[in-house]
Amino acid sequence: ALVAAAFVGLGGASLGQAPEIADVTQGVTGLTLIAAKSQHASPIPRELFGKYVFIASHRGERLEDLYGNAMLSANSDTEEMWTLSDAGDGKLFITSSMGQQLEDVRGTPKMSPRKQGWEAWTLQDAGEGKVFITSSAGLHLSDANGNLRLVRNALEWETWTISEANSPQPNPPTTPPKDRLGSFLVIGDWGWDQWAHGNLVSSSCQQAIANKMLSKMNELGDVKFVVNVGDSFYPNGLSGKDDPQWDTKWRDVYPSKVRSVPWYSVYGNHDYHLDPGVCSSEPNAGAQINDDVHDLSRFYMPSYNWFREHPELNLEVVGLDLNKFQNGWQHQLTYDQH
Repeated sequence: ALVAAAFVGLGGASLGQAPEIADVTQGVTGLTLIAAKSQHASPIPRELFGKYVFIASHRGERLEDLYGNAMLSANSDTEEMWTLSDAGDGKLFITSSMGQQLEDVRGTPKMSPRKQGWEAWTLQDAGEGKVFITSSAGLHLSDANGNLRLVRNALEWETWTISEANSPQPNPPTTPPKDRLGSFLVIGDWGWDQWAHGNLVSSSCQQAIANKMLSKMNELGDVKFVVNVGDSFYPNGLSGKDDPQWDTKWRDVYPSKVRSVPWYSVYGNHDYHLDPGVCSSEPNAGAQINDDVHDLSRFYMPSYNWFREHPELNLEVVGLDLNKFQNGWQHQLTYDQH
């Protein structure tokens, strides 16, 4: 698998109908805090919605999403960048650059892929350009000597500043060496599912890899295709060619440029479980089978075993379905048992 190192900007949701403005206060961070006339009123930095921001504690530590864990950090990298979006009723979602929402889980700040009530927060004016960040349960986000907590107090330790951060950008495209015919990326066993991977609290790692693939594509400048070696949809594969997992686990995760080249694919054992092609004699029944290399809305997999020549690269790509040999990793089995 690719190692995460770079991130691209994530869009934020736009605000709905604007609340009636009561007053405007210029903060020390240069933000305009707008207080609304509502029982759910909170100062909302409206001009920052959809932009990357840093959220810093009274000690100067920044809120961070470290691979799905809400923490504090002295760094100012992409892991410390967040976006704000409207959650309705005077509340907002606080979303990390990894695409996860800050959440109050029974009094503990954590990260979540969802956008529901427990992920909604309010900002309350704390004066001097600072805010209290309050969960749906009425608890305040706190920096307790470097430890991120949720508490009932609303004192200095619970004050935060929000400032605009420069949006991280992918590496600009480069000109490939003249003597190189092309390049390709390889990825496999990448499918993440929130129910099947309880040891991974979010899809942050998968998103980081997807963003790194975009960065690497720009760096190489001549990527022709992606080789995908399977186990793409955990835990049980796809139920059909229009399964919504195409969106939630692939199209919504991997940037459009990464999907602008064919993904040469084969089935992993997890991809087979509920796939309609398993019990069908029709070659095209498989949910991932697609023989149109120009159809980039899905993987390219014309059959379970296939090949494709690239004479311009002096290369032949061969895809083999070796799932019948998956017991081969169990070296203690005899030949007959295999």
